[in-house]
Amino acid sequence: MIALCVDDEALLLEDLKRAVEKSPDISQVYAFDDAIDADEWAQTHKADIAFLDVRMPVVDGLELARRLHRSQPGLPIVFCTGYKEYALEAFTVHASGYLLKPVRPDKVQEEIEHVKSRQDQTKAAAGENDRTAPDQKQEEPKADWLLTVRPYGEFTVLDRQGQSISFKRKKEKELFAALIHQNGKEITADQLCELLWDDNAWMYEKNKQYIYTLLSLLRGTIRDAGAEEILKKGESGYILDTSRIYVDDSGKQGQEYMPGYAWSK
Repeated sequence: MIALCVDDEALLLEDLKRAVEKSPDISQVYAFDDAIDADEWAQTHKADIAFLDVRMPVVDGLELARRLHRSQPGLPIVFCTGYKEYALEAFTVHASGYLLKPVRPDKVQEEIEHVKSRQDQTKAAAGENDRTAPDQKQEEPKADWLLTVRPYGEFTVLDRQGQSISFKRKKEKELFAALIHQNGKEITADQLCELLWDDNAWMYEKNKQYIYTLLSLLRGTIRDAGAEEILKKGESGYILDTSRIYVDDSGKQGQEYMPGYAWSK
């Protein structure tokens, strides 16, 4: 994989470059201390993943991410910054991940593994579609529903073609289940923390930061399923547009509702 690293502070850029280079998946790293130079490079060169600082002069990391997505659609972008408050903004430009400085090699590798996992899932889904017989009939999508959710028994989410959606992390799947459980009502990041980590109050700040990472991952997962529009930002939290989701409650008789999630009880 070819990695693009951008940070306007030379020492931090060097630290980031070294952390990325330690990944066995990375064959080459291109490092820039100027976002405009990085953007120009990306016009004629291909990258497989980008690690961007957020707070930079003239063109910041968020704007650079938008430009990179125009020149290289689908490029996985991981934001690296010392400012936790930028996590929410990173969510709006469909970041693949979010790391706090100082960036550690093991955390870099985790993000690379998540990117690889998503790419493998996309390839596998494409392969399954190719193997589907032309005359094989699939269930017709219901009206304007973008997803189908089965909350009884094992919590399952299907796309419009009836294919099961794979989540990159267990907590990402639980986050989506929690949003479904809200039935269209807005929920804040604080409330999500209380739901998902009710016995871990002492790690509240870390958990709240992780919520933003999970939201960003979830945005990417449902975008790949063609349902990005159902996850919306409200005045103080997040809303799942359940009017575009078919809830299949056929397992209601005899099966447990969202088993494994304590908050569902």
